[in-house]
Amino acid sequence: MVIEWPNLRSSFSTPLTETGAADALTGKITGARIFDPAESNEPTRILETDDPCEVEVTWQLSGSAVYVVGGTWHAELYLDQIDGSRQVKIGPVNVPVNITGDPTPFDASCHVPPGTVEEGVYKLVALITHSGTGESNELTGMGGDVEIGTVQFLSPEVESNL
Repeated sequence: MVIEWPNLRSSFSTPLTETGAADALTGKITGARIFDPAESNEPTRILETDDPCEVEVTWQLSGSAVYVVGGTWHAELYLDQIDGSRQVKIGPVNVPVNITGDPTPFDASCHVPPGTVEEGVYKLVALITHSGTGESNELTGMGGDVEIGTVQFLSPEVESNL
């Protein structure tokens, strides 16, 4: 299953975002998708709690200063249960910065193992941060976030009775 939300709410900042040289280094989230290998990759917003799924986020950097960026991206996925009783964090998934041109695309896939969430409706948010040293506690202030949307997780017994 692949779900792609066309109207993602996202933001992205670089060290130059609030300067007169903001165009020299810009970033943006370019997409987010959910894959459910248990359902032959068919699109759906309903998943079973005992199945794994993958959430892929894509982003890019561009501008004349893109060639000086190095280090590592850290992608994390947050699943917040709508009634507020449960929050699950997946990651970080580390993505080495390898500048290939202007723009340079990046992607990360966060694996949600079976049994990670309970039955319910969850809001998915991905957070991307950057570290020049590769250490997740030494961040540069560059990165972004994206609200991916809502997904319903059902127990296998509920879905099998439909």
